[in-house]
Amino acid sequence: TIELGGKKVKRQCASLVFGYSRRLFIQFYAKFDRFHCKVFLTDAFKYMGGVCRRCVIDNTSIAIACGSGSRAQMSPEIEAFEQRFGFRFLAHEIMHSDRKGKVERPFDFVENNFLVGRSFKDDADLNAQALTWLEAADRRRLRELKASPLELFAAERGQLVPLPIHIPEVYRIWQRGVDSYSCLSLHGLKYPV
Repeated sequence: TIELGGKKVKRQCASLVFGYSRRLFIQFYAKFDRFHCKVFLTDAFKYMGGVCRRCVIDNTSIAIACGSGSRAQMSPEIEAFEQRFGFRFLAHEIMHSDRKGKVERPFDFVENNFLVGRSFKDDADLNAQALTWLEAADRRRLRELKASPLELFAAERGQLVPLPIHIPEVYRIWQRGVDSYSCLSLHGLKYPV
């Protein structure tokens, strides 16, 4: 729960963190579903300038059709997304503390550093401030690694899968029927066909 424009609202935070450099990308959403997951990952891949070959995720139903851990099967929509960018999701095993820590740790970092003492006008301001904060966070020196995420990312960048030449917009397909007036309805509006 955060304050936007003077009101307390709930927002979902999505994060992508690189395992070696600890370089981080975050965005906030009013709701987070499969569509928003693909929007987030597309933005994250553009921000990072490439894609890791393997992306470890928690056992979320947003991406996984069934199973968990090594038995997880991605939804067909997510498999098509993986193929577009040339990577594979790996769901961490339930109770696997090392992998789960990498997935969950960024949220604690964001909650106790970025969100503390800040105010936001709206969602656009929240995400703009998050990007500015990330740029500063990339320059901080990590005590245990004796380097900044930006310095470590210079070595990691060469291992990334390059982005496709054309990155299509993320879209939703809505199945709708045409009524007797040759119109279809979507989000309370009617469109002539």
